[in-house]
Amino acid sequence: IFNVNYYLNHMTVTYQNNPDRYNSIENLNDDIRPYYFLSFNRNPKLHRRVLGSLLLKNNLLDKGMMSMGYDVEGIRKFEHYTPTEFNWKTPIYSRRKIRELNLHHYMNEFESMCPLLIDDDITEEEIKDDHTSGWINIKPKTYNKAYFSIVAGNSFDTDWIHPDEKFWKPLGQFHPFIWLGPTGGIQHLKDMGFKSFSPYIDESYDTEEDCEKRMLMVVDEIKRLCSMNKKEIHEWYYSMKDILIHNWKRIVENDINPFYDTYNKLFNLIK
Repeated sequence: IFNVNYYLNHMTVTYQNNPDRYNSIENLNDDIRPYYFLSFNRNPKLHRRVLGSLLLKNNLLDKGMMSMGYDVEGIRKFEHYTPTEFNWKTPIYSRRKIRELNLHHYMNEFESMCPLLIDDDITEEEIKDDHTSGWINIKPKTYNKAYFSIVAGNSFDTDWIHPDEKFWKPLGQFHPFIWLGPTGGIQHLKDMGFKSFSPYIDESYDTEEDCEKRMLMVVDEIKRLCSMNKKEIHEWYYSMKDILIHNWKRIVENDINPFYDTYNKLFNLIK
């Protein structure tokens, strides 16, 4: 059995082969950023739609940059509020809470706003290319407009986590992030030698197994961060400068030889 952390190593290879795609230390300067958060969401999966709807409800969409459902088929993938293979349980499942949040109303309103694009996000030609939009289209100037990322994984309430390129990408951009996915994502980050963003971000959501509670804990933390004024969020960001630099070095200088060695061994076995 050959075990390779494919996405972490592939993200490292992408950055090392294309230095213009990861941020430079010079950009970790003292400039005020216009937005609080950045959240890329190509495929409008249920938990991402719920997130966007709750951000809309709490008047937070204007605080950040959020994309949603912008691929060719994406906007037609808005499913009914039902479990899928990526959400075995719905992110907000109790009828009382759905009524209390007026969730269906805000989901319908949010859907009517989509597709959402981010300024200087991608061109129409790039939208048609999954590889381009996922791996190649990485623009540090976009990350430099916000203080943190909201990373919505491929799944939300499953027994497995899937830390793909979206999970690792912000680390090469000096971006702390909030993980919207199954439990254990932040622990996985630490297990791989990176530093998490606690206590600057309350990461207690990462151990909450109840999907409804976890979703609302994530939204509450986003609300808390977005309630700061610009001076406060600016100081908050630079207070974790050592963490950001550690993670940046860890991903852009990661030793990728084991990645290639493993594939070479496998190739030699099957050729």
